[in-house]
Amino acid sequence: MKTSRGLTVLELLVAMTVASVLLFYAIPAFNDFTDQRRIASGANSIVAGVNYARSEAARLGTDVTLQAMGADDANEWGEGFCVTQNDPGDCDDPLNVFEADDVLSMNAVDGLQGLDGLTFNSRGMLVGVANGQINVCGADAASNPGREVRINATGRASVGEFTCPDP
Repeated sequence: MKTSRGLTVLELLVAMTVASVLLFYAIPAFNDFTDQRRIASGANSIVAGVNYARSEAARLGTDVTLQAMGADDANEWGEGFCVTQNDPGDCDDPLNVFEADDVLSMNAVDGLQGLDGLTFNSRGMLVGVANGQINVCGADAASNPGREVRINATGRASVGEFTCPDP
């Protein structure tokens, strides 16, 4: 008599139960991981924009502006930003454009509060601005720490973690 090898219905049900329990815990952890990567990417794009604007100002020997494209005072950098020469506030003919991630909010605070542009002179220094920061937060601020992009008067940018305020 020939015996066949395979799974019984009971073994299949146990395997499906174990898999569903693992997915129950894995999916929220993966979503948090994805949110943290988005927040880090948003902060890194601001740092890249600052560094690009500084280097273009030095290369061109003139003022270059990192210009926010947003009109919302609580999220002026969250709609994207561009690097432009000559006309601050005008992104019609930019040197570079940094697209926005619509899930993030990027709010300028402290010395950068209310500014929608950062101008760098030919030496790479900020013009007319003291130290300040841009806070990057995700959609679920309560469970995810945000990033704080600190920009000092010399134009250097650094990133650190901070706790986002509840929306």
